[in-house]
Amino acid sequence: MMTLPLEDIESKSPVGKRVLVVEDEPLIAYDLVSEIESGNHVVIGQCGVAAEAVALTGELKPDVVVMDIGLLGKQTGIDAAREIRKRFGIGCVFVSATLDRVDPDVWGDIQPLALIRKPYRDKALSRAIAQDDAA
Repeated sequence: MMTLPLEDIESKSPVGKRVLVVEDEPLIAYDLVSEIESGNHVVIGQCGVAAEAVALTGELKPDVVVMDIGLLGKQTGIDAAREIRKRFGIGCVFVSATLDRVDPDVWGDIQPLALIRKPYRDKALSRAIAQDDAA
């Protein structure tokens, strides 16, 4: 788990969104963070386990959670997103290679902000995060 100290979070430019990244593969997480920050958003935390994602969301109150489906442990990103939406009302942008394996009925109560298939096109993630402004 990685989080920024509170003073670092508050000192970041308020231009973009505060984003929690939930991805269990370090190299992919690094790429996601780079893409998010290049879109003038601030990554305020990062983890790879569903339960940790829920806990960090409650603690850090991100504007958006970027979520993979396959995570470490028994719970999936779908489980975490459902709990995050229910408890905190915060939406998720899913970035996953396994989107086509998910039953479309699953998305109803989660209400994802966007579904982005890996590998994603340049700037697709930043645009999806920024689009939440219109919601």
